[in-house]
Amino acid sequence: MNAINHAVSRFFDVVYAPLHSLGAFWALFIMSAITGVVMLFVFKYTTNQEKMKVVKDRIKMHFIEIRLYQDDMGILWRTQGRILKANMQYVRLVILAAVLIAVPVVFILYDMDGRFGHRPVKPGEAAIVKVTLSGRGGLPEVDMIPPEGVEIETPKLRIPTEREVDWRIHATSAGVFDLGFRVDGQEFVQKMAVGKPFMNLGDVSKFKGSVIQAIDVEYPSRRFGFTSWMGHWLTLFCVFSVVIGFGLKPIFHVE
Repeated sequence: MNAINHAVSRFFDVVYAPLHSLGAFWALFIMSAITGVVMLFVFKYTTNQEKMKVVKDRIKMHFIEIRLYQDDMGILWRTQGRILKANMQYVRLVILAAVLIAVPVVFILYDMDGRFGHRPVKPGEAAIVKVTLSGRGGLPEVDMIPPEGVEIETPKLRIPTEREVDWRIHATSAGVFDLGFRVDGQEFVQKMAVGKPFMNLGDVSKFKGSVIQAIDVEYPSRRFGFTSWMGHWLTLFCVFSVVIGFGLKPIFHVE
């Protein structure tokens, strides 16, 4: 699974490359719009549009019937049953499209959360780096080897009960830095993004079968705002993709 996530992240690195100069908000808008359009076309070409139109017209007809015969309980109960039956037919017609849309969307959202859920630290801004060690017993000696441009602000904090070692660091300039670590004579590297807008920051490096279980740079959460409203990227993604998808339905003749 880690290899799949890595491959997906590399693919989207290429997709986001032209969007770096636009800023996080517009990159989020464009990706939401593209996703909405792609979902619209998948829905159109994996469903029987003619049958869907017939079922939707039937449901509308039954609702009109309810308004016309609202005083006749017998007709109302039978009509509601027909509406339920028509809805089940509609679900059967769209279930394949829903599955085909859900699979790629899961990977898209996973990658977007790494890019838009957190932001890189700014030059001079402090960040916590956490090394989690595997195994049991006493903690081995763990040292950080900061590259040029990265400074360690505090002595390492050892937490034996959590098998964890933490540092607070900051970078003096923007870039992608290779943080080095030495544990029991073995050396490991973890990348740290400073001022880079669209790197996937959600992946925690894991080292299978090694003395280190994971290395995590704790990036700040990113929030998008309008005037007094501040919200999560996923809220805007849902709004943009759904509005654009529904807005284009009549143009592409999608039921």
